[in-house]
Amino acid sequence: MDKLDFYKHHIENSLIDIMNTRAQDNNFERQWLQLHIPNRDLQYAISQLSTLSLKLLQQVVALAPVTEDQLVEAMDLSFGVIAKSMNKLSRLGFVTKSAPEQRKAIYQQPRLELR
Repeated sequence: MDKLDFYKHHIENSLIDIMNTRAQDNNFERQWLQLHIPNRDLQYAISQLSTLSLKLLQQVVALAPVTEDQLVEAMDLSFGVIAKSMNKLSRLGFVTKSAPEQRKAIYQQPRLELR
C-alpha cells in the first residue's frame, strides 16, 4: 500500500471528522439562525451543531427523502462520517430516520412547530 492509499483509507476520514466537528467558520450562520428562530430549545440545539451537521440538514431539505448513499455522493464524504452525523441529527430530532435498524436508512425532515 503506497502512502496515498494509506492516507485515504486510514487518516483522511478522521481528519475530515475532526475538522467538521471543530470548525468555527459558521458563527455568523449560527447567530443568524438563533436570531430568527423563536423556539429557545431549537436555538440551543442549533448552537450545538457542527458545520457539517448544518450542511447535511441543508442537503436533507433539498433532496428529501434521501439515503445515506445519496448524501455520501452529494457531500463527497465517507459513509462513516455521514452515518455518524446523521445519527446525531436523528437523535436531536432534526431529521427522521426510517427503519433505524437498516444500514441504508432514509432520512427526511420532520415537521417542526416553531412557536
